[in-house]
Amino acid sequence: MSALGRPTRLCAALIFTPSSRFRGFLPIFSPLSSPVHSSPAADSALARHADELASWLDTFAATQRQRGKAYQREGRVRALRITGTRALAKVQGTELYSVRFDHDAAHGWASQCTCSVEIHCKHAYAAGLALLDRLREAPAEASPDTPAPAASESLTAHVQSALGRPLKRSELTWLRRLAEAHAVLLQGGQLDPYAISWLLPPSHRHFAYGYNEQPWCDGWWERDQPPATPLELWPFLAVALQRRELPLPEFLLPLTDLPAAKARIATREGALALRSWTQHFEQLQSELPGAVAPDALPRPVRHELRLRLNDRAWRWETRTTALTLWEELHPETLRQWLSDSRQLTLLFD
Repeated sequence: MSALGRPTRLCAALIFTPSSRFRGFLPIFSPLSSPVHSSPAADSALARHADELASWLDTFAATQRQRGKAYQREGRVRALRITGTRALAKVQGTELYSVRFDHDAAHGWASQCTCSVEIHCKHAYAAGLALLDRLREAPAEASPDTPAPAASESLTAHVQSALGRPLKRSELTWLRRLAEAHAVLLQGGQLDPYAISWLLPPSHRHFAYGYNEQPWCDGWWERDQPPATPLELWPFLAVALQRRELPLPEFLLPLTDLPAAKARIATREGALALRSWTQHFEQLQSELPGAVAPDALPRPVRHELRLRLNDRAWRWETRTTALTLWEELHPETLRQWLSDSRQLTLLFD
């Protein structure tokens, strides 16, 4: 009941168990009739990233953008809330879905929804439009931008020395993301599409998720011997990106020996293919029956044929050996023998 004694419709607290797709998301929303508005300070913290949010929303598929725009115009986005570098919202679709947005200097924008699509869905696009409107109305924060997260000193120093110039902020950020992708590889044993997506421009990041494709750089090195450093990993990634027709960072092109990397990968793929075919033929060989000696093979049936005039009529006769008597051969049997003579040895007298 409200303070005036009127009933108020509440949205129940949304709590997910550890098995939920959206772990760690435990928002509690206010009544739907009175959406929660963030404080001006909270809005201004993200306001300077509004243009980046707009660019990121443009990477959604055209169908999701069209449907999400319709949802936003119909007022389906509710309870938009901003807390620090995170935004939460509810979107009314087939059911009431929860959408979360996160932003950080290293990775930019990311979202997750409780619908079956989970990422880059129409609900996230609708909530993203509402968030964009909110941020563009908020005053920009007066404090300067947070410095780009630095990669390891050795990686930065090596690239700066090779290029002969200081690195730009965007280049430092990219090297940090490369170092993060390499760290995930060392920890999990394989490359993570999410980490690789941040090495791409915003308009290409969704191409990193190829659910029906092989994993990135699959089998290009022994599992217990991955590239030891981010710069050793980079040539493999460069070839993988080029095969998918995705852009490479221009500042690293002078340091990237693509022909050598392609030759190394081709040699590795050839060795893997040879190993696979060898195993395949060995398996087939083990499943085949053992070889049979020539003497053990059944001998083909041998028939002698002759055409004999008897009682003013011609008739076919046959025998199997020279010691057996001639027997009359029915014309239909002869016709079958002649149609499949590969199974018989016929000697005509």
